[in-house]
Amino acid sequence: MSTSIDRILSLQSEIVELKRQRKEEKRAAKIENKWVNTKKRTPEADTWRAIVWANGEMELCWHNQGKWYAFDGTWFFTEKERVEGVSHWMAKDWLYTKEWPLYGPGLKNYLRYQWLRLTQTAADMANDLRPGGWGRKAQLDKKVVYFRNEKTGEIRMGLPESFPATKGFHKIVCNTAHEAEVWSDRLRQYNLRKESKKDEEREAIEGEYRKEHRSHIHHLMANSHSKYGKEFLRRHLERMDRAEERQRMTREEYLHSEGYERGR
Repeated sequence: MSTSIDRILSLQSEIVELKRQRKEEKRAAKIENKWVNTKKRTPEADTWRAIVWANGEMELCWHNQGKWYAFDGTWFFTEKERVEGVSHWMAKDWLYTKEWPLYGPGLKNYLRYQWLRLTQTAADMANDLRPGGWGRKAQLDKKVVYFRNEKTGEIRMGLPESFPATKGFHKIVCNTAHEAEVWSDRLRQYNLRKESKKDEEREAIEGEYRKEHRSHIHHLMANSHSKYGKEFLRRHLERMDRAEERQRMTREEYLHSEGYERGR
């Protein structure tokens, strides 16, 4: 009898603890998804990834030494990537998050989002109900297909419409040029985040070794008594610089029509 009572008390304490954890998780999620005015508070850490609202649109930015820098696919801060006019920021790490804000700060942006959502739904309904002979020019002759994994957020270019989706993915068929461009942009953003995550992991492992190796090369140059040896070491450093520059390069994928329009 006493064993059963102890077991019941243990389960009750576990339930209380679980409720407390859920409550803290909800509170943390609420704080994470809240827009913060830059006049009231800015990130305390020296280097911080955050989603910001600047000049009427969202940006993926770094915060470093009181300044905001747009993410360009690399881990370097330059003045040309600096973002001015940041009014609000959200404490959400855009490199790892799977949820994105649907609208900007303030009541005005919320109402604009609801209005666009309502009008888009109405437009989709009108598109579904209209006769097949209307607006054929807006439809794609060959549908663009994407595969998306809901659990991981991974996006891939899909096979033709007649083929099934890969296991774990669901198929997205773009019937219009606008839909194809929207999903093409989402694919580019996903690839940028994936490549930047790889670069961060590589830098965490290789960065210290590369720093020590470069320091050793400079030490050898300073103590070399041969001009040929110094020239050899100097060219070795240049080769290291070129290799690092190639690692910083990022690629962007476009549909053929987008590449033609953008002159790429």
